[in-house]
Amino acid sequence: MKWFRKTTGKREGIILISTTTSLTLMTLIAGSFIATSLTNIRQMKKWKESDECFLLAQSAMEQAKYDIYVKFRKYFDAAPLSGTSEKFRWFNVNSDGMVGSNDPYTCPVEEPYKDGIITVTIENTKETKWPGYRDGPFKLKLRVDAEREGVKRSVTEYVLYKLEASEVFDYAYFINNFGWFYGSTITANGDVRANGDFHCKYDPYINGDVKACINPDNGAQGNVIGSWRSRNLSWWWNDGPDRARPGDPPSASFTEGWDMGYNGDPVAWEHLDPLEMPYLGDLSEYTYLATNYDGRITQGGVTLITNVYNGPGPNPAPTAWADDGCIILIGTQSDPIEIDGPVVVMGDLIIKGYYTGKGTIYAGRNVHIAGDLVAMDYPTWDKPDNDPETTAAVNANKDLLVLAAKGNVLFGDYTESSWRSAVNTYIKPNFTKSYTTDSSDYHLGYDSDWNPNNGYRFNGDYTGYDGGKRLDNSGNIVNRRYYEASLSPNIFHAVANSEEVDRVDAVVYNNHLVGGHTGPFKNNGCLIGRDEAIIFSGSVTMNWDIRVGSRSKDAVDIGLYLPRILAKPTRLYWEESSG
Repeated sequence: MKWFRKTTGKREGIILISTTTSLTLMTLIAGSFIATSLTNIRQMKKWKESDECFLLAQSAMEQAKYDIYVKFRKYFDAAPLSGTSEKFRWFNVNSDGMVGSNDPYTCPVEEPYKDGIITVTIENTKETKWPGYRDGPFKLKLRVDAEREGVKRSVTEYVLYKLEASEVFDYAYFINNFGWFYGSTITANGDVRANGDFHCKYDPYINGDVKACINPDNGAQGNVIGSWRSRNLSWWWNDGPDRARPGDPPSASFTEGWDMGYNGDPVAWEHLDPLEMPYLGDLSEYTYLATNYDGRITQGGVTLITNVYNGPGPNPAPTAWADDGCIILIGTQSDPIEIDGPVVVMGDLIIKGYYTGKGTIYAGRNVHIAGDLVAMDYPTWDKPDNDPETTAAVNANKDLLVLAAKGNVLFGDYTESSWRSAVNTYIKPNFTKSYTTDSSDYHLGYDSDWNPNNGYRFNGDYTGYDGGKRLDNSGNIVNRRYYEASLSPNIFHAVANSEEVDRVDAVVYNNHLVGGHTGPFKNNGCLIGRDEAIIFSGSVTMNWDIRVGSRSKDAVDIGLYLPRILAKPTRLYWEESSG
């Protein structure tokens, strides 16, 4: 019993020691695990805080880019020289309301920035001159420093602010209202689009996509209404007109695609968002543009316009001031109008006949196409074409004219009663609607209550008086209607061939109305306007000029002179900053 108890006692002591040692080891191991876990937790917390701070910096960078864009866009749209990259110099000006080079930018103190300290700095600016662009684009280096719960992270981006080609020129027919094709003899060889519903009736041919937009401004639901016909690609390769764009691909044996070519499978796109239409603003922009690029119009070796025309009108009487700034241009096959670059006509432009060269004529009011307007050296696209690159290179040197009017573009002789009888119904309500306009068109009468304090709005009646003056046949100063030119009816009538126009080789663009009376009408270019009232006899054919397409392989540098829009900022390069 003693031995047993003694032995048991020794064994109990061994167990106690062993247990104590084990507990110690377990405590040490547990402590090590806890310490390691705590270290890992702290490390994970630190990583989490670092990641959150990094995300905070990235979010602030996106907010900064957006805020700077909004501030610049407000200035870009409102200030003189509206729409020109001359205004990119805003980034280098230190004054109230502008970002300015190295001028600190404060990020809004709101979610998700309320629990962090954000500093956004423009470290430098750089004006980049690229061929085919005006004085821009501008490249900014933006740095964001973020601090949150003792953690600091910084990011830097190189951001490009620039103008870009407007997509409105991607269409054979773009109307900033309701679109309508009523007639089986209407053919559009190109995409068509309206910033409203698009109505088709009597099965016109549309060899391209048809697009309609939801638009609260005019109550449009964004529907393509009615039916139309289209040709397949095989027909296009073999029988497509030579003035129309190439196929996509250009031939059956050409295996590659061709951007913005016709694929023979057009689609109806409905319920789209309205497409921004660039507005022809203050004429000082276009005066700057014409002067900067030394635009000219000559004929027979005589210079008719150097940059800007603001001289006496067609009526030579010294008291005939109403048509000052207006000019008549008439080209013949033996003596065509020669255009080189952008020019400005401060008043009305009356034009017809033959021309050559590439450029844009900006009119401070209306463009009146008083007769056929024909390119001497026009582009063609072979169908089929196994060498479209060579075709594009050849066509790049062919004639291309853009007519851009702050007022209206009108076809034919409005002095004829038959013209007015055909057109008047479609250039006033209920066919047209009231719409918001721009302050720069106030002096042209596009604010129907003549009260700029409540905004600028036109009632849609182009048959009414616009507040301006014109000459009558006796040289007296009389009231002028929106569709009339400022010169006397007898001078205009003498220029016009007839009430109808049959062919226009030009890109036609304006702030308000494109319309008039035509015969069997063909446009080689594109037609763009707010309202449209082209009343035709016989047929209408529109051949879109792919050379003005925003994504076209056939595009030429006439884009230098087309009205452009401000692009969203583009990230060129990103890096995490140190220090």
